[in-house]
Amino acid sequence: MKFPNCEASSCKSQSQHYIPRMEIYACTLHRDTEYSYFNHNSIPLESPESTKLLLKVIEQCRKDLLISPQMFGYLGPESEYSALNSTLVEGREHIINELQRAIENHDFPAFYYISKEAKQLKDLLMNDQIFMKHSAAKGWKDSYAVLEGSGKESAEFIKVELKEKYDKLLKATSAGLRQQRHRILEQTEQEKLICDGEVKEVKNKLTKKKQKIRQLKKDLEEKTNKINQLEDKLEENEKSIKKLKGRKNKYKDTISEREAQCELELKECKNSYKQKLEQCKERHEQEIKTCKKDHKAKIKDLKKHIQKDLETTEQNYIEETKRLQHNCDVLEEESKAKDARMSDLIQEYKVAVTKLRYARGEKEFIKCMFERQIKQYSIRELNFLSSQVNRQKFASSQYNVVPKVDLKLEDSQLSLALKNKRHWYLFKQLNKRLPNLIRLDIDSILSPQIGQVHNFLIKFFPKEVDKFYFHHNSELIPVDEFSNGLVMISEKVTKELNIYNFEISEDYLIRLLYLNRMKEELGFIDCKLSLTDILQIDNILNECKISQLYLAGCGNASLGDWANNLSEFENFVSWISKSAAFKKSLKKICMRDCGLSNDEIEDIFQKYGFTKVFISLDW
Repeated sequence: MKFPNCEASSCKSQSQHYIPRMEIYACTLHRDTEYSYFNHNSIPLESPESTKLLLKVIEQCRKDLLISPQMFGYLGPESEYSALNSTLVEGREHIINELQRAIENHDFPAFYYISKEAKQLKDLLMNDQIFMKHSAAKGWKDSYAVLEGSGKESAEFIKVELKEKYDKLLKATSAGLRQQRHRILEQTEQEKLICDGEVKEVKNKLTKKKQKIRQLKKDLEEKTNKINQLEDKLEENEKSIKKLKGRKNKYKDTISEREAQCELELKECKNSYKQKLEQCKERHEQEIKTCKKDHKAKIKDLKKHIQKDLETTEQNYIEETKRLQHNCDVLEEESKAKDARMSDLIQEYKVAVTKLRYARGEKEFIKCMFERQIKQYSIRELNFLSSQVNRQKFASSQYNVVPKVDLKLEDSQLSLALKNKRHWYLFKQLNKRLPNLIRLDIDSILSPQIGQVHNFLIKFFPKEVDKFYFHHNSELIPVDEFSNGLVMISEKVTKELNIYNFEISEDYLIRLLYLNRMKEELGFIDCKLSLTDILQIDNILNECKISQLYLAGCGNASLGDWANNLSEFENFVSWISKSAAFKKSLKKICMRDCGLSNDEIEDIFQKYGFTKVFISLDW
């Protein structure tokens, strides 16, 4: 086996020795010879790793060069063994001392050659081992002769045997070294990847910190600018405060001067008032004295007049009593005659009462006829206005015939579809309140028409309408757009109110229920009701006459989706169930196209005590 050459030229500097890609083989002398392999990349001899490695080699040599009789199977005399052992011990100690000296002096070439001497000593021991085995079998002298006679053959045999062992061990160690090298390379690549990732993270953190620093610098600049502005403002404020202080001092001086003037004026006024009071007192005393004298004279005169009046009244009383007695006698005679006349007067009174009743009925009939004629006159006027509108509109067109008017105001019913241009033009021409109607429909309201319609509800709505239907045609809008108008007409609509296609909030829903609680029918059709919370209406609907409630179209997929949000509908039912009057008056509820089945609706109504309510899924 060959050791690698290692020379002093491999040193990197004079003060430090490095081992560039060095392989160190430490021999171990056991029954099965082994070799430890160490691979280092540029390890300095002064480093603790190299010193540990070399000390490990020395300890291994110290162990390997110890021999014992049991190790070699020696059965000869002990004196020969001790002599042999003493020579070996001296060689072993010499080798160990030289190795330590080489480590202390950092002389690696010397360390290499000393380890080579240790190998030669090991070969000597192996040769002695063969000799001792032969001596145990044949005898000391014969084995010695054999050893002397066949020294060359035994040496060649030992070389061949050792070479085979060393080759096997080299192959095993080279395979292990390759595996170890691959493993070390993989570890280094993994560590390199980890280090690259950490470096990237650190770079990203640094860039983020730089950005933060830039932002902080900008913020600092802005804050410094603000501080400078505030300082300028403070200086201006201080200047203004100084000016105000100067004005304050001036005002103080003027106030003090005016106070002094006011005090002087007050003193003068007090003196003048005192003089006037004294004069007034003197006048009042004189007037009181004169009044007392006048009262005394008047009292005397009154006493004289009273005495004269008493005397005259006594005389008059006596004369009147005589006259009254005479009149009583005359009245008794007349009463007898009047009793006879009373029966005639009673009969005449009964006849007059019957005539008055008949006349009053005629007056009521005439009044009804008059009102009916007024209504017919207003209807005719409205129809005439619509015909005039159409004539004006189509007079300049290419048609010679005026088209028929599709507006019908008959039997006190009026339907206005504002989507129709004729109806809308007529609606805008209204300049006075409509007559009382049984039914009024305002249909197809468009978003640009909201202001005009709201003005109509406030100014031109009839004084009394039995049924009112209010439709919005385009997208949902909040009913708050007509809040004042709907409040004003709530008292004018007597029986039914139906609102179509509006978005109604919780607060306005309560308001509409309260204002229309005395009507028979109330409808929120195709409306989106906001029912997220349970509202309190205990005291709002103490009196209620609503017997039919229409919620057709509310809660479908586009208007609340009660099928997936059943809690909203349940909130509404629990909400109205808290009013005992509403619970008692309600007889029918229409739930057409609400996205709920009949069973679901009945379960919720029965849960909250509406057992007598008829639930309709149709009109």
